[in-house]
Amino acid sequence: MAIQPMRSAFVAKNGKEPDYTNLAWSKFNKEKFIATLDYIWLSDEWSVNGVPSLPTEEAMTDVKSFPSPTEPSDHILVWADLSF
Repeated sequence: MAIQPMRSAFVAKNGKEPDYTNLAWSKFNKEKFIATLDYIWLSDEWSVNGVPSLPTEEAMTDVKSFPSPTEPSDHILVWADLSF
């Protein structure tokens, strides 16, 4: 049996990863850390019916770091509606 590569649910549905899933800043860093750290990996047997619309970096200009009043975790919740 050949090993199948995994694919990202966000790429399968949107053609790209989210802009970011983590936003962090500390007094020890001069710049905020903003990157995609969270993924939903799938084999080819799964179909992606939907993924959430995540906020853009521009929409979060008033937020320095997660957790925040709008994001209770240090990562944005990612999920996918899947069919097998």
